[in-house]
Formats: sequence, structure tokens, C-alpha cells
Amino acid sequence: NKIKGRCSAKLLTMPYVTDGSPKTNLGDKRSVVATRFAFPKNPKIVLDANAILREEAKDTIEWYGARDGRTAMVLSSHKEFLSTYFGEYRSISSILPNYILAIDMSGKIRGEGGGVQYSFVEAMEYGNLLIVNEEWLEVDGEMNVGYNCYVAQDPKSLAKVCSSPKELLREMKETLMVGYKETLAKHNCREEWSNL
Repeated sequence: NKIKGRCSAKLLTMPYVTDGSPKTNLGDKRSVVATRFAFPKNPKIVLDANAILREEAKDTIEWYGARDGRTAMVLSSHKEFLSTYFGEYRSISSILPNYILAIDMSGKIRGEGGGVQYSFVEAMEYGNLLIVNEEWLEVDGEMNVGYNCYVAQDPKSLAKVCSSPKELLREMKETLMVGYKETLAKHNCREEWSNL
């Protein structure tokens, strides 16, 4: 594509190195967020969902990832912060295989959205049931409900998904495997990037 007639540009898919197939996930823990703890990830949705889950005596959502200092300072007084944030991890492969659900509540990012976050393809690769923020799908893109993700839009809807019976969650996850495989194949684009 020509940009103002001066140069040409090609939009490349975000690269992600994988074998292209979702791994078999036999994890029995319920729900995890494995991204940095920062405002763009809408941590308050997760923390408030945990308050609902705890009130209902259900398994809460665990959170692993680097912590943004400002976000942690503001939300450290939230009663769910200390009991559900477990700090950084060395490798995503030490976290995701243990869980049925992987959650990323990222909202739209100034004119973006519709695309794929690394946390999305990581969840697909490790065979988790991926739950994303409904807001992310407001921009047409490659994320589609029932194809490669399911959605929640607020603490109540997130808590409802997370408290669903494990067998139902596993069945929902199986409906996404074809979409996961196709999405992973699209992002496994080492050759495209190596030609730059």
C-alpha cells in the first residue's frame, strides 16, 4: 500500500512462534489472569468479580504477572488484591497448563482492538478457555465469540462464567479448538518477518 505516494508498507500479522496446534490442557484449577497488573488490563473488573465469587463461596480468579507500580498502589487497598495477586512468573508454561480458564479483560486501546494480544494466543496455545473483554470485540477483527473466545463485560458476567461447572467450561473450551488452531496458524509467521 502506498502511504502519501512516498513509500509502500505491508501490514504483517503479530508474530508468535508455535507449532500451530493447541496443547491438550488437563489443568483442574479454575481461572487465571496471566498478564501484567496494570490499568489497561482492567484489574478492577477481576478484583470485583473475585469479591462476588468469594461471597458465593466459589473459586476466585488468580492473577500472575508483572505489577505496574501506580496500578498496584491505587488498588492495593482493594480487599481482593492481596489474596488473589500472586506476583510475577518466569514462564507462561508454568502457569496456563494448570487452569481451565484464561482471562484478559483488556479494553480497547486508543483506536486499536479487534486484533490479538499475546496473552490471547498464549491461552490458545495452552488450550485454555479464553475469556476476553466484550469491549475488545467492538472493533471488527479476528477475535470472534464462539470461534476463538468467549466474553465478559463486567464483574458480574465474569463471575458468572468463572463459577460455571467445570464440565461445562471444558465443553465450551472444546468448541473453540478449530478457531484456536486457525488463529495460531495465522500468527505463526516467522518467514514473513524474517524476509524484512
